[in-house]
Amino acid sequence: MSRHFQKLGICDKRAETELAVESGALTSVVSTHFWSVLKKATRDASLFSQTWTLSAEGAPGLVYEGELRSPLRLSHESGVAPASRVRVEVNVPAASLSRSSNDATLRAWVFGRILKWSVEHGTLFMQIKPVAIVRERANAH
Repeated sequence: MSRHFQKLGICDKRAETELAVESGALTSVVSTHFWSVLKKATRDASLFSQTWTLSAEGAPGLVYEGELRSPLRLSHESGVAPASRVRVEVNVPAASLSRSSNDATLRAWVFGRILKWSVEHGTLFMQIKPVAIVRERANAH
């Protein structure tokens, strides 16, 4: 990251450096870093903390969908593609997730690795193989 910040001319400044979210240079730095994190997470397990949607039977057990704070440009087999949304699917049988209520969401940490990822129609798709799922208590702060 320091090499990227040197290219942006901000490596020696300790304060008052501002980059807009729309900055092409910043998008490049964030995209490059995020791509390396994705690549590492296909080899090593990572933690994913989210409010997950519990899926219906026959679908991935947990799903998260949302907007990215700023668009990413990610390189993969078919070239470079922009992504402004994300969809994460956790491969666990929905039946194995006991529901404590009629709530269709679950706040939990998923420890696992990315089986595969792709960018399609502006959405970053990630499929996670879980090692463990740890629920957060309802009244935890």
